[in-house]
Amino acid sequence: MSPAEVFFGYKIVPMSHTILKDHLHRELRIDCYVKARGDLRECAKLKDKKTEEENEQLHPEIDVNPKMSAKFIVPYQITRVLDNDRYCVADLPEHQVSQKPFTAILAPERIKLWKRFEVRQ
Repeated sequence: MSPAEVFFGYKIVPMSHTILKDHLHRELRIDCYVKARGDLRECAKLKDKKTEEENEQLHPEIDVNPKMSAKFIVPYQITRVLDNDRYCVADLPEHQVSQKPFTAILAPERIKLWKRFEVRQ
């Protein structure tokens, strides 16, 4: 007598020997589906690789040296003067780079003079 029969009162059959699992394997032919799914995945991988190669030919990436990239966001305008020597800066509408306008709060050491405008009163 096995320990399971002593504790539970019946013999425990492993899942691999169940009638249900054998029936499902016969009826659904799981192995065929697994093979077909593997074939579809391989086909998708090949298409992805082909598309990636085409995109690289059409749009080659140019390595940008960090020394050549812009160090500052210019031009911008100071929109407000805040306490503790801080300034609100924003993009000029005609020099906006992205769809969303740039706004930030900066300290004076992070601001560089671009052009000096005389305020007419």
